[in-house]
Amino acid sequence: MKNAFKIAVLLLICSKTGLGQQEVVITPLKKIQYFCELNGGYLAGAELRGLMHVKNGITIGRHFAISLGVGLETHVPGRYIPLFVESKYILMKRKTSPFIAVSGGYLQGVQRIQYGYYSDMKMKGGLTTGARIGIQHFFAGNVGIQTSFGYRYSYAESEGNMYYTHLPYEPMKMSYNMNRFELNVGLIFK
Repeated sequence: MKNAFKIAVLLLICSKTGLGQQEVVITPLKKIQYFCELNGGYLAGAELRGLMHVKNGITIGRHFAISLGVGLETHVPGRYIPLFVESKYILMKRKTSPFIAVSGGYLQGVQRIQYGYYSDMKMKGGLTTGARIGIQHFFAGNVGIQTSFGYRYSYAESEGNMYYTHLPYEPMKMSYNMNRFELNVGLIFK
C-alpha cells in the first residue's frame, strides 16, 4: 500500500511540474515550390478551337500541385477569358512523370456577337470544369515541357435582341452547354 501511494504521489508531482513530458515540434513542409505554366492547345467538339493559359501555383512535396490560371479560349459562341483553379497529382518522383489534373472555374465572355442585321448578343459568362491526364518532363532542374489530353464541360449564357426587318423582338437569352476534348502542350518553369 505504501508503494502504491508513493507511485501515485510521484506521478502527481511529475504531471504538475512537467517532468516526463515531451515537446511537440511542428516542422513546416520542406518542399513547397513556386511554378509557372504556359499552355496552348485545342478544344475539339463541334468545331476545333484554340486556347492559351497561364497558370501560377505551388508544388507541395513532389506529388501535389495547385495553381490559379487565366487565359483566352474560343468556343462556338465566342471568346472567353477563363479564371480557374487547377489541382494536379504527379504520379512519380522522376524527371519524366505522368500526372492527373482537375480544374474548375468561371468563363467571362469578352465580345458581342452580331449575326448580320438579325441579332445583337452580349456574351455573359458561365462555369467550366474538366479533367486531364498527361505527362511532363524536366530538362533541367527548373524547366520542363508537358502534354495532356482531357475532357472539358462548359456552360455559358448570352443575352440580347433579335431583329426582324429592323423591329426588335423581346430580349432573349441563350445558353450553351459545351462538351469538349482538350489537347494541351506547354512549358513549365520552377
